[in-house]
Amino acid sequence: MTNLEAIQAKINHPLPDNSYLLVLSDNGLVSTAQYDPDTDKKALDLSQADAIYILCTQAHTTEGGYSIKITDRYALLKVADTIYRRYGISIPTGRTAKFVSKW
Repeated sequence: MTNLEAIQAKINHPLPDNSYLLVLSDNGLVSTAQYDPDTDKKALDLSQADAIYILCTQAHTTEGGYSIKITDRYALLKVADTIYRRYGISIPTGRTAKFVSKW
């Protein structure tokens, strides 16, 4: 199985091919190369987490009978965050604000 086929099997949700190619390339994998779990597992796991973020940030995630509800998005993002933490990668949590009452 190729790296592209492996990431598609892990995500199991329609994404544009370019999204799969991007996350594989960003993590140092060639889409047409054979997947080797001994050497490619970390890169494929990180590609999976990246693809989950792409999937969850799409404006509309209904395609071909698949749809993702907001609660599903949160669950998927937790999966991605778990993958990142497994490899010691910290996830930016976004901006925080401190509100102070002047009264």
